[in-house]
Amino acid sequence: MYYVMYSNENGEWMEHPDLAMLGRSGNSWVIPEQSEMIPLPSGSSLVNIPGYFPVGLENDNQAMCLNSDPGCPGKRAGVVAALLPQGFTRTLLPACIPRAQGGGIPLLGYTAVGFRGDKVYAAAVQSDRHHSWHPRYYNTEQLSQRIHRMLRRFPHNRILRQLAKCSLQYGCFTAQNMFYQRWEAGIPSTPACNANCLGCISEQHGEADSPQHRLGFVPTVDEIVELGVNHL
Repeated sequence: MYYVMYSNENGEWMEHPDLAMLGRSGNSWVIPEQSEMIPLPSGSSLVNIPGYFPVGLENDNQAMCLNSDPGCPGKRAGVVAALLPQGFTRTLLPACIPRAQGGGIPLLGYTAVGFRGDKVYAAAVQSDRHHSWHPRYYNTEQLSQRIHRMLRRFPHNRILRQLAKCSLQYGCFTAQNMFYQRWEAGIPSTPACNANCLGCISEQHGEADSPQHRLGFVPTVDEIVELGVNHL
């Protein structure tokens, strides 16, 4: 059994001694199976979800909203979630409810977490090589220098300028690989998308601000080929 992790008003992460962890799949709260949980991967970030209360399972199998800190009555409890590194895919969302109607949250990939024994576990599976995506290989001191060097080499390539923005402002690992000249690197090729993903991080949805901006132009074939050939 995994137990609920929550945060107190000081931002400290705590384990609830009695409340079993729940995750969310679609519109349902579910008890996580062991095959859906792994020890928190190296390179993950534990974060709070603002404006929400955690939900867990009591001993009588009734869902319970944890709206106050058991260790400090009268103080609010908050939701703890994980942001996974590349190479891992979440299996469950955090089980939580908003403190007030209409509360929005940042468009981040929140993953359900729980506590068992002496370890934090995340609802995730490994889906790619983690080594290539470990944060230690990104946002290095040499990144800015590498970006400036490539921009001087390809001064008229608008895609490269977009990738520089993605690397420095958004911290995108796939964009940074273009400048590190290794592994998988993305080449954005269109300002539009034929999918209709609710919660897309590069398209505005209602009042939720888009954390990333798409291309504002249609690249030429030469711009795409220039970067692809250089990277390969």
